[in-house]
Amino acid sequence: MPSRKPTHLKALEGTLRGDSAGINAPKPRPVADTPPAWLDAEALELWHTIGPRLEKLGLLTELDGAAFAVLCSQYGIMRQAAAEISTAGATTTDSRGTPKKNPATSVYNQAAQLWRLMAADFGLTPLSRGRLDVHQVTDEEAREMAEMERLLSGLPRKH
Repeated sequence: MPSRKPTHLKALEGTLRGDSAGINAPKPRPVADTPPAWLDAEALELWHTIGPRLEKLGLLTELDGAAFAVLCSQYGIMRQAAAEISTAGATTTDSRGTPKKNPATSVYNQAAQLWRLMAADFGLTPLSRGRLDVHQVTDEEAREMAEMERLLSGLPRKH
């Protein structure tokens, strides 16, 4: 059975129904956490490239760091396995000289499968992204929102 689509994706796609919306569902702040130290270089590259974009769209929140870290980690594993396959080839030979599938192909396939499942949760596949209806916040709108938040919080004005 396919996993349920996250509420924020349903809202962005315009398919969110009031009778199944989860009106009291938490709405965490969009913010990209600091990446965990255990991510490899390829995973960190994805974190720093895609994370800010997802945050700006409201698709990466303060509660999504662990899930996004796993997505990035799977990307790193895919890249490492692809490099191994590129170097050694898709097939190798065993001790008797019999050709066999390079174990890196299984690693790649498993990582790609998990990455694809998780990527859909963040709107990172063509199909899931095509269903989104996201308002792009302009720099001017961002400044206006920041000023409104400042006014509502009672903080002094920045000059």
